[in-house]
Amino acid sequence: MAVPAGDIAAARGVWSKIFASPEDNGGAVLARMFSDHPETKSYFSHFGGLDEGSAQVRAHGKVVLTALNDMIQHLDSADGFNGVVTPLAKKHATQLKVDPKNFRPQLVTSEELMRANCASGP
Repeated sequence: MAVPAGDIAAARGVWSKIFASPEDNGGAVLARMFSDHPETKSYFSHFGGLDEGSAQVRAHGKVVLTALNDMIQHLDSADGFNGVVTPLAKKHATQLKVDPKNFRPQLVTSEELMRANCASGP
């Protein structure tokens, strides 16, 4: 199913505000996910700390937001979108052994951040 062009433009507009500070916002998303969903911490036990100010949390948050940015930039191309999502899904399922249910908390937290940025205006 194709995403309407207006919806893609709206998503990219809101997203551009968040991706303007990927390390800050990515760190905030992960720290909040760890706080609200402590079961996700087990995947990051190798990090020195799991708070928003942790360099490792901020760096990984930036990686996560960069991947989401790639997805958003490919919303108008199913092949492009799948080209971004498929390798990430395979890596997280096979190499990192992340239970797929643990992606929902991160997406919910990311959505909350997007809503907050959308409500705050330009």
